[in-house]
Amino acid sequence: MNIANVIRKGTLFITFVVGITACSSKPDIKEFPKSAHTQEEITNLEVALENSRAEETDLLAPVSYKEARLSLKDAKKMEKDGKKKEKVLKEVALGQAYLNRAQKESAENRGKLQDILAARQEAITANANTLLPNEFSKMDKKLKEETAKIEEDKRSKIKEKRSDFIAGYRDLELGAIKKHHLGESKILIDQAVKNGAPKLTPKTFAATKKKYDETDLFITQNRHNKSEIEGRSADVLQQARNLESTTATAMGLAALTPEETALRMQSEEERLNKAQQALAQEHGTKEALAASNIQMAKEKELNAIYEEARGKFTPDEAEVYKQGDNLVIRLRSLEFPTAKAEIQNDKFALLKKVEDVIESFDKSTVVIEGHTDSIGGKQLNKKLSDQRAEAVKKYLEVNTSEKNAEFESMGYGYEKPIASNKTPEGRAQNRRVDIIIEPTKL
Repeated sequence: MNIANVIRKGTLFITFVVGITACSSKPDIKEFPKSAHTQEEITNLEVALENSRAEETDLLAPVSYKEARLSLKDAKKMEKDGKKKEKVLKEVALGQAYLNRAQKESAENRGKLQDILAARQEAITANANTLLPNEFSKMDKKLKEETAKIEEDKRSKIKEKRSDFIAGYRDLELGAIKKHHLGESKILIDQAVKNGAPKLTPKTFAATKKKYDETDLFITQNRHNKSEIEGRSADVLQQARNLESTTATAMGLAALTPEETALRMQSEEERLNKAQQALAQEHGTKEALAASNIQMAKEKELNAIYEEARGKFTPDEAEVYKQGDNLVIRLRSLEFPTAKAEIQNDKFALLKKVEDVIESFDKSTVVIEGHTDSIGGKQLNKKLSDQRAEAVKKYLEVNTSEKNAEFESMGYGYEKPIASNKTPEGRAQNRRVDIIIEPTKL
């Protein structure tokens, strides 16, 4: 082999190595002047990194962005450990150089991946990143792996995978739209299935399921027809709520024998007849009879509201019963963190049912009672029960759409137990919130 070939092959090898290591080498840094302040420059780099992240630099140039982050971390530690100013500033300058490289590579990759990023933005617009956070993060992780390969000059299969990424983000967009518009309906239908709706209320269940499936298919085919989707979804939600109520009522009746059901209806009819006769005898006039009829109609209306309210809650959620003319909702599943009065996010659906019941009355006074078990001092439990009752009161005041109710709250501590405080089960029952709805007599 002659010297010319050796030199030529050596030159090619050096060129290859330089190409491979180009991205992994440290970038040229621009040193700070001696008058620079370390803390100020560290803060500037941190702000620049956050702003760059908002522009998705960490997604499109993850390798260089990560190096910039590491340099920031090292600079902070060096500053904390009292290292020399020159060394700290040099590390900050290195971080800034990596960030500059990341921003340049990010801009280049953005041009290469426009169609993928457009699909991703559509998913974000549909709130897929918040409604489906795990799935969205997984898709972003896959994209970041590919952009890292491009950045490090490795063999990236982004061209072959382009259609997969676009389809993946579009699936997330569709899933988010469906969850936003049909999420609550799905929860209600699934719960009705658990409660036996297919057997207890087969016609209502079939009609609701059909309406849900039709709307789901419509969204699949017309994901951007927002107005039509909203109208169809509202209809599905109404049917799902009716299914929930109907199933709950059927569950209660299913526990009775046919004879018990008949006796229950007969007893209620006799009670209403006696009330009508008593009023007629007392007044002895047509006006009295008319007043009786009005009163009975009002009472029947209230009874219908009571029954509907009872059907909204599962036995695990609440115990609903009449107390004279008042309706009591004893919330079994409204649990608070120990020694705290913050309402947890997963309890909003339960309180939404309470709102619906309150709004079914023309006008009422709503009293929220807080109760605790006997663990802890009397004053502490009294204060805690006050705070919990007040928290529920404020929530209902803000979220009840119809301003047809006046709200009051009262904490009783452990003064009114409904079970023994000597057992964990009893204490769990005593830790409760009671909602007492007093219809206003016009």
